[in-house]
Amino acid sequence: MKRFASVVSIVIICVMIATLFGAAPAQADGKLRVFVQFAPGQKAAVEKALNAAGAEFHYTFDELNTFTVSLPEAALKGLSRNPNVVLIEEDALRAPIGIMPSSVQAVDAGQTVPYGIDMVQARDVWDANRDGTIDTGAPTGAGIKICIIDSGFYKWHEDFQGITVDGYAGNLPWDTDGFGHGSHVAGTITAMNNALGVVGVTPGTASLYIVRVFGDDGAWAYSSTLVDATNRCKSAGAKIISMSLGGAKSSRTEITAFNNLYTAGILSIAAAGNEGTSANNYPASYTTVVSVAAIDSNMVVADFSQYNAQVELAAPGVAVLSTLPYISEGSVVVGGVTYTALPMEGSL
Repeated sequence: MKRFASVVSIVIICVMIATLFGAAPAQADGKLRVFVQFAPGQKAAVEKALNAAGAEFHYTFDELNTFTVSLPEAALKGLSRNPNVVLIEEDALRAPIGIMPSSVQAVDAGQTVPYGIDMVQARDVWDANRDGTIDTGAPTGAGIKICIIDSGFYKWHEDFQGITVDGYAGNLPWDTDGFGHGSHVAGTITAMNNALGVVGVTPGTASLYIVRVFGDDGAWAYSSTLVDATNRCKSAGAKIISMSLGGAKSSRTEITAFNNLYTAGILSIAAAGNEGTSANNYPASYTTVVSVAAIDSNMVVADFSQYNAQVELAAPGVAVLSTLPYISEGSVVVGGVTYTALPMEGSL
């Protein structure tokens, strides 16, 4: 764990937490979505049995000896008696742990340093003399790739110009973000040190890899979606995975996946949850994932933040300014008089 110490500060405040979005039923068409683990060497036999049961296949995780499928509930009983099946468990829901939209209008406003940047002493590391530039030879996130599993990345933001970023081009394009959640996290990590917007924990130095699992509506995903996303982070060479997401149910399959990441030297960080209770939230509460709770500008634990034995760090998570694909506040000038303006859905 010691070798991670120099990079933990890069993402300690990447899991800004506020409102947990509600979860929907596991399946709306009468089927159940589950993980099915097969015994070593029995992949083909179990796949045949699943096809016979009318299963719809979502993922195949060979490293976990596991399929993710949706199938009629009536088929589960027979499948559970199959000697080649080791485990059947629910593919649990995972939802974004939301951020309260907070942004800075860059035009003619200069750069703002969010309170959290100095609270975690980021500028003490790379701008000790406070001259506004990165000190020569100062340690930064250079050479480190951080994978953000979230709602995408708004690549046109002024504070992202010059950042090295790539992503997984799945069903949802990684380089758009109508929800804003992923872009907010990305800016907290690495927004450029310029004359605009905000500045990140390690400004413009770490490279990013984006895996988008949430759409523009912020709707829930599944545990299997998360496992697949972490595999893509690993394949891309990421050393840190940021997850501002979670759910109430633990998953044995997910536990194994995160254990494997830890063994491979990848640091996984997740939001502790924001129901304001002592209940565990996953993946944050797994032993191989760093759980981060939220505090405000006075270093008081946020009333919405989870608090339990699995929480390992607390970071600024209340009214955090960062990068968004839109401006949450605005004004309009009419006849030389400035009026406060409120955004309307669908407006440009």
